[in-house]
Amino acid sequence: GLNRYREMLADSIRIVLAHMKKGKTLQQMKKEKILDKYKSYNTYLSWLTTDYWTGAVHSAYRSKK
Repeated sequence: GLNRYREMLADSIRIVLAHMKKGKTLQQMKKEKILDKYKSYNTYLSWLTTDYWTGAVHSAYRSKK
C-alpha cells in the first residue's frame, strides 16, 4: 500500500541523485531508463511516467548540488 509507494518514491529519488552525482544529464538518465524498475507505477496516473518523475526529481535537486 502506501508504505510501498513511499519506499518507491524515496528509492527513485536516491537513484536520480546518484546519477546526478556521476554527472549524468537528464537526457542521459531518461535514455538509460534509470527508473524502469518502477514502470508498473505508471498505471496510477497516466501522465506520471518514470521519465516525468526523473525530470521532476532532477529539477528539484539540480540547484542543490
